[in-house]
Amino acid sequence: FSVTILRGCFGGCSFCSITEHEGRIIQSRSEDSILRELEAMKHVPGFTGFVSDLGGPTANMYRLACKSREIEAACRKSSCVYPGICSNLNTDHSALVQLYRKARAVPGIKKIVIASGLRYDLAVESPEYVKELVTHHVGGYLKIAPEHISEGPLSKMMKPGIGTYDRFKAMFDKYSKQAGKEQYLIPYFIAAHPGTTDEDMLELALWLKKNGYR
Repeated sequence: FSVTILRGCFGGCSFCSITEHEGRIIQSRSEDSILRELEAMKHVPGFTGFVSDLGGPTANMYRLACKSREIEAACRKSSCVYPGICSNLNTDHSALVQLYRKARAVPGIKKIVIASGLRYDLAVESPEYVKELVTHHVGGYLKIAPEHISEGPLSKMMKPGIGTYDRFKAMFDKYSKQAGKEQYLIPYFIAAHPGTTDEDMLELALWLKKNGYR
């Protein structure tokens, strides 16, 4: 009982093929189409009102795109978010916030959780989105993927530094507390990615121990 709301990814992570086989330009479904599918879901045998995901390759790239069609057509960069978010990228999450609110209002829908991986370096650009997500759409746990904490492996992966994760975690904890909910982040890490040294893995192991992860 999940609903796909978009296709494609402009992350361009070096270990992932999504950008290659789904495209770098996001294809977003219309709001009406998504809401119609939620309406129809109520008639599927076994549906209890719990929607397991509104997402896609990345949960929060809905309606995000280059600010200029001309620049987008000429651009050959593999990522719009590495080494930093491109100044030409629109990071406004308001369309997604509106979609979440309309989806929750569909009669018969009791709970919608976001299970697709979240691009947290984009999410921190929109505190309103993070608050909406954390307050209404986390089923106790939210998965995100820092992948590593050391600059060496992160630069090979084309992923942001761990500081962005820290910013997102602070927002996640703040809004969870405001909502009166006990919720947890589940961070994903890649061990022994090409270019990773023993020292990098030791640093990650110590970070995991310090932060209470096993």
